[in-house]
Amino acid sequence: MEYGARHYRPHSEETSTLLFDLLRQYQTEGIPMPESLQEYARRARKELLKEMTPEERVEGLSDEELLKRVPAEKRLAGLSAEERAKLRRLLDEADGTSPAQ
Repeated sequence: MEYGARHYRPHSEETSTLLFDLLRQYQTEGIPMPESLQEYARRARKELLKEMTPEERVEGLSDEELLKRVPAEKRLAGLSAEERAKLRRLLDEADGTSPAQ
């Protein structure tokens, strides 16, 4: 594979952009060719994630999936006093310990 990466020359302007970019990257960075397609895919995903905005990274994840990643203490720390008071009321109502109205 290393020989192929060093000596490959496109024979057509129609050469796959992905293939050309992949080979150019390996040639310029001096990175050894991966042993498998899976290794290349893993590396490409990591590189892509580095280029994505936070919004792009979490696109498609549900609120529940996102909240699982943040400890309750950190979630509470980000709430204003009004939001914490509202949360207390909601928790009290859910527990049936809401003060009499």
